[in-house]
Amino acid sequence: MIRLLILTLVLIFSFNHIETIAEPLEGDTPKNTIHQWKEIENHVEKIHVDTHDIEYRRNFIKETRPCKIYHHIRTIVYYCEIHGHTKVETILEKVEHSEDHS
Repeated sequence: MIRLLILTLVLIFSFNHIETIAEPLEGDTPKNTIHQWKEIENHVEKIHVDTHDIEYRRNFIKETRPCKIYHHIRTIVYYCEIHGHTKVETILEKVEHSEDHS
């Protein structure tokens, strides 16, 4: 019982005297530096998003036909070599209809 008490006290005092020193690892950079973004990829993708019917007249007869809607989306990928971070920016370039609505 006394041995257990002495062992516990020794452990408690040894844990209180441990000093930890945080040193930056190789490759770590200060967090307050500004990102230097470089564009590494840039492409536009045409995506089909919806279909709707449009009405028109042909020889005085009302008819319908489908109109497909496409979104042209530009995706730009940036990379910061200092921090090893990436960020992505997506932009809706235009909305395209397959049929003329006029």
